[in-house]
Amino acid sequence: RNTKIHSMVKILHAVSAATMACCLLLAVVQISSPPRVAMQEKLPANTVWQQIGAQDPHAAANNVMKQNDDTGYKARKVQLSQVQAQSVWQQIGAQEPHAAANKVMKQNDD
Repeated sequence: RNTKIHSMVKILHAVSAATMACCLLLAVVQISSPPRVAMQEKLPANTVWQQIGAQDPHAAANNVMKQNDDTGYKARKVQLSQVQAQSVWQQIGAQEPHAAANKVMKQNDD
């Protein structure tokens, strides 16, 4: 009968130790992980535009307006004397007739 009581006491001690271990584990988990509500509040809200990978309409409109200001009637004024004018020959990537003629004459002289 003594052994029966002794084994019941051992079982009781084992159950108590297991219960305390579970409580300790639960306490550690609760302390180490922040509450989910706080985590959800910290996450930035994604807009629909960010989710589909498109630029925000407000920002896109601002970019278009800036491009229009850079090229339209509001663009910075430039004096004609400051503009580097290209000849027609330079624009099409051909040699100027005068230079081409000089080149041919030099080849003929050689």
